[in-house]
Amino acid sequence: MNQQVLEQKKQIVADIASKMENAASTVVVEYRGLSVKEVTELRKTLREEGCEFAVYKNTMVQRASEQLGYDELLDSLKGPNAIAISTDAVAPARVLCKFAKKHEKLIVKGIRFSLEQDGMEVDCAYDGEEALNKAKSNSYDMILLDIMLPKMDGFEVCQAIREFSDMPIVMLTAKGDDMDKILGLEYGADDYITKPFNILEVKARIKAIMRRTSPARQQAAQASVIEK
Repeated sequence: MNQQVLEQKKQIVADIASKMENAASTVVVEYRGLSVKEVTELRKTLREEGCEFAVYKNTMVQRASEQLGYDELLDSLKGPNAIAISTDAVAPARVLCKFAKKHEKLIVKGIRFSLEQDGMEVDCAYDGEEALNKAKSNSYDMILLDIMLPKMDGFEVCQAIREFSDMPIVMLTAKGDDMDKILGLEYGADDYITKPFNILEVKARIKAIMRRTSPARQQAAQASVIEK
């Protein structure tokens, strides 16, 4: 690598560091799994809110983060992602929250359609409280639970469900850190699938868990009836 290229890279890193240092907030945007149209929509929405949606090579942003000592930001820079920089500390989080909610509903609808094609009956909930209420009101063969939910996160919902039910729970989320997997399992989840996922894998895991757990749950139900 010649000296001119090295200097250009140093300048890019310096520019990124300067933007992040002078911004009121910098948010990492994971765009893996989004279509080009969705990324374009996100960029437009962010700009309308006064945010800069910047796509750089991860190595460049990582170096800038190291220079500034932004360890939390550095830890978040994994996989295809970008950064949203704003002079408004609230705007990026607000915009990304709205966009994520819209995108998650599309994912839920896709999963529901695919499972229904296999003859399964599916209920959907779009926040933690709604999910917990449905779990209390119904006896499901399986619960797919995202960690990043409004009102109550997936860990809280899973822990609450385990207080009254042994319904199988599969955590389905974009978070792939080992600690999140460990926490999910310790809170009572039976399995863990990380986005982006193959729907065929999701269905295969659901069927495998249901094969393992259905006989035991049926026996428990029969025992309960006999005791009564």
